[in-house]
Amino acid sequence: PQLPIEVWENVIDHLWDKQWTLLECHLVCRAWYPRSRFHLHRSIWFVSSKGVKAYAKALNQTPELSERVR
Repeated sequence: PQLPIEVWENVIDHLWDKQWTLLECHLVCRAWYPRSRFHLHRSIWFVSSKGVKAYAKALNQTPELSERVR
C-alpha cells in the first residue's frame, strides 16, 4: 500500500537540518521535491558574487522560492 504524501512530508520535515539527505530526497520523486526544496532553502550561504547572481536568477524564475526569502 502507498502512504499518503502527508506522511512523507512529515518524514521530510524531520530532516530539515540534514542538507545532503534533503538533496537526495528531492531527487526521489516529484511529490517529494517541493517539501525537500522548502527545507533546502531555509538557509543559504554564498561563497562568491557569482553564487548570489545565480540565486537571484533562480528567485526571479521561481515565484514559490522567492516567497521563502526573508
